[in-house]
Amino acid sequence: MKCSYTVVFLLFYLLIASFHVDALSWAAWSPWSSCTKTCGGGVSRQLRRCLTSKCSGESVRFKVCAQKTCESKSRLARDTICGGEEIVSRGQCEVVCRSRLTGANFLWRVDDGTPCQAATSRAVCSKGSCQIVGCDGLISSSFRFDACGVCGGRGDTCDNGKFIWKVSEEYTACASNCDDIVDWSGAGRSIASTSQPIVVCVNAITGRVVPEKLCADKLRPKVEARPCPMLICPSRCRWMAADWTECVPHCGEGTRKREVYCVQTAHNVTVHVPDTFCENGTRPAAEENCVSTSCGRWEAGKWSKCTASCGQGVRRRHVACVGGSDCDEGGRPRQETTCYAGIPCSIATNSLDWNDRAYLDGNTFGSMDNHNDWQAPRLVAGEWSTCSSTCGTGVMSRTVECVAVNPISSAPIKLPMSECQDQEQPKLFESCEVRSCPLQEDSKLSEDEAPYQWRYGDWTQCSASCLGGKQKAALKCIQVSTGKSVQWSQCDARRRPPEKSRPCNQHPCPPFWLTSKYSDCSMSCGSGTARRSVKCAQTVSKTDGADAHIVLRDDRCHFKKPQETETCNVVACPATWVTAQWTECSRSCDSGERRRQVWCEIRDSRGKTQRRPDVECDANTKPQTVEVCSFGSCSRPELLSNRVFEQNAEQKKLTLGIGGVATLYQGTSIKIKCPAKKFDKKKIYWKKNGKKIKNDAHIKVSANGNLRVFHARMEDAGVYECFTDRLQGNVTLNFKYRDFPASRVDLAPKPQIPSTKNRQRVQVSKEDVLREQASVLHKMNVSLIEALLTAPNDEKAREQLRKYGNELVARWDIGHWSECRQKTCHVAGYQARGISCKVTFHGEIRNVDNSICESLASVRPPETRPCHREDCPRWEASQWSECSSQRCVSSMLAQKRRNVTCRFTNGTSVDIQHCDITNRPATTMDCPNQNCKAEWRTSDWGSCSSECGTGGVQLRLLSCVWISSGRPAGRNCEQMRRPHSARACVADEPLPPCMPTASALYQRDASCQDQSRFCDIIKLFHSCDSLEVRQKCCSTCTFVERKKF
Repeated sequence: MKCSYTVVFLLFYLLIASFHVDALSWAAWSPWSSCTKTCGGGVSRQLRRCLTSKCSGESVRFKVCAQKTCESKSRLARDTICGGEEIVSRGQCEVVCRSRLTGANFLWRVDDGTPCQAATSRAVCSKGSCQIVGCDGLISSSFRFDACGVCGGRGDTCDNGKFIWKVSEEYTACASNCDDIVDWSGAGRSIASTSQPIVVCVNAITGRVVPEKLCADKLRPKVEARPCPMLICPSRCRWMAADWTECVPHCGEGTRKREVYCVQTAHNVTVHVPDTFCENGTRPAAEENCVSTSCGRWEAGKWSKCTASCGQGVRRRHVACVGGSDCDEGGRPRQETTCYAGIPCSIATNSLDWNDRAYLDGNTFGSMDNHNDWQAPRLVAGEWSTCSSTCGTGVMSRTVECVAVNPISSAPIKLPMSECQDQEQPKLFESCEVRSCPLQEDSKLSEDEAPYQWRYGDWTQCSASCLGGKQKAALKCIQVSTGKSVQWSQCDARRRPPEKSRPCNQHPCPPFWLTSKYSDCSMSCGSGTARRSVKCAQTVSKTDGADAHIVLRDDRCHFKKPQETETCNVVACPATWVTAQWTECSRSCDSGERRRQVWCEIRDSRGKTQRRPDVECDANTKPQTVEVCSFGSCSRPELLSNRVFEQNAEQKKLTLGIGGVATLYQGTSIKIKCPAKKFDKKKIYWKKNGKKIKNDAHIKVSANGNLRVFHARMEDAGVYECFTDRLQGNVTLNFKYRDFPASRVDLAPKPQIPSTKNRQRVQVSKEDVLREQASVLHKMNVSLIEALLTAPNDEKAREQLRKYGNELVARWDIGHWSECRQKTCHVAGYQARGISCKVTFHGEIRNVDNSICESLASVRPPETRPCHREDCPRWEASQWSECSSQRCVSSMLAQKRRNVTCRFTNGTSVDIQHCDITNRPATTMDCPNQNCKAEWRTSDWGSCSSECGTGGVQLRLLSCVWISSGRPAGRNCEQMRRPHSARACVADEPLPPCMPTASALYQRDASCQDQSRFCDIIKLFHSCDSLEVRQKCCSTCTFVERKKF
């Protein structure tokens, strides 16, 4: 036991000592060098010096820097690295260029630090290859974030209980300028947008932000968005006018008015904004003169006779609106009035109260012979009424009363009819006929004489509550004698007056809450949320569309705001599988695996979740918990030089070194040396296109570490990499075709041929050959033929085959080329064909293994070849537009345009991704345009800022525009004389002195007076920074500065 402890201690000591010696072998790292770039991706390096001869590791290391994107847009380095020469191939970190003069190919590398795309993580170009950047910022570093979010960790520090979701105090950015607002047809961002709080996964103990996958098993909290400030873009604002009111007055010349708003429209919503944002546009008139051609007036007919024979009655007359249909009902003359019959009467007291005795003259009562008779009761008849019909036979009526005279007061007294019953009763009714009635169609009776007449009644309810509606007067037929409404059939239809209407409720509409429909429920079960838009709006026009309403601030609506959300689908969900996020791949390159948690969960009607046993979920639908992940080879081939080699036709064998690109003939035997020094060459291995090479008869790695390829084929093309403990270098092989004949068996003595079976040699004895001879000659035993052809230099075996050498012929049987298999246009595809080895002996043909034909030194025909389809789309450019009509970009210079589309030869247009984007023709080009001249344009002078004292100032707007189009011309007017934007007001007569202003109250010094009329401008801009301004505008500056506080 003591001995074992001693061994463990010695091993531990040696391990510590090795680390100590290695640490002492290197000097300290130098400071980091300055970055190779200021933007767009660069590198910084650090060096260290070896102090002994036993150093291991790297003497230089690199880290990324200046990774921010450059502000100025420039072409990619991969597009400009060839300096105008032809680009043969373009990789992420290397570009093959071809000289237009010599046709030679050259390999160039992209600058180190340029970002490139890797399968799993961040990567940059370094020495011509795309290298992974570790979480420590070092290039080719093996440090990665583990599953617990620790850089370089082993994934054993996770504690799911200490990782939680946290709603930070930061919010997603609101639109900061008008350029952020795009797609005004509806695919863009709204003007009144919202900002979401940012939710992060943090370590509950340290508060440090960690990758979100650590919180994947926890429910992400719900957040409430907040509205962003309304972003107003002056260039997108415009004036909008509401509908005109009716002309006032309604007859002759008058005025009509309308509301004018400054608005901006987005997503079919019109928003009211301050008028200052529409100053560049011409404000529509809010009032204008008008003339009303409909001037109706009231005309009244004659009064009828009083309807009473004594006391009070009623007189009526016809009133009509003539000259139009818009007569003012407020000025309509009266159609009825009270009247007095001339004979006072009081039925209630049965007595007459007449003050005038003349009413009791003989004409009223008839002749009286003596005074006594005059006092006796007598029947008194009233006057006949008018005939009840204006034409034809009618009826007249009158009243009869029994009357006597009081002998004391001589006043008439109305007595009961029984006191006069012995007297003759006068007629109460009598027929009458004013005139005979003519035919109906020829009737031209005066409307005033008709017993039934048309009349306008009360006004109906207004058709609109605001913005102007219409009211109609109810038309009715009345009986003139009673004033009551009767059926329309009683009135003459030919005299029916036209429909009469008048405007009403012309005031603006009050603000209201405009709501949209609720959206679909966010959850199919388990309590979801449906949302809708609720905006304060005002109707400004009776037309449909975006201009019918404008959106106001919410405080303009006085009613309670409706809710924007409602709960929906409040039902429990069935048990379902829930998945967490995938872990990172177990390997950063090549194939690995990643995992995730899967559990069974239910969600109740209130939205709360609860884990359940797995048996409650459907096992057939359970998601997988492990999957394979692959992110390409672990390293990208590294070209150590820019050499390009091309084989000539005479060479059959070649020896190559690492680096560059070689183009060879098929059938060539190749040896590639691996430049490994001070390394056990038996441990050297090679990879082709990232896959490790296994030895066989065609390709193998020799004992000295060199790669040998026998009779190279077309499919041997690729990138070959040499590895020791790390990548040593690579070489790219391409192949071209050469003719190949059929091969006859050569039975002459040959050196021993390598076997296809692990370099073992098959010993064939004479007895074995003789025993199988008959089978070779007649049954063509393929296995024995293979053994004879690959046997060592056994003279007896050769002797046996030599007898039949002329009859034994080996050849390749070649199939037809397939259709071109090209996945992407402009990237070479391939064609394939089948090949097989056939041996003919005594006229009998047999298919044998391909190795037999290869052993006979017959060049194997290629099974694939590159190809290009002819039906790939190509760029098509239209004619350039006329320069004279295009947008100006600078003085005397415009920009012409053309359409560039990706099309097939039959004219079918496809998406541009199907064409080579690097060769896309330009769509714009600068061109000379004599019409591109800029000028200053001014608006009208504004109103004077003061109408007293020395007067004020007037301001106007200046804008630099193109003369031809009137569009803004930017700074192209800087070389021209700028017109004045302010001037002193000119008064026709002396102005009155100004009243003391608030600024005068603040003055402490009587000498602090304004010495210039332009001091009024300071009230607009609130600027008194200059000493000269404060001296000339002392009073105004004193007021402005005090107002700030």
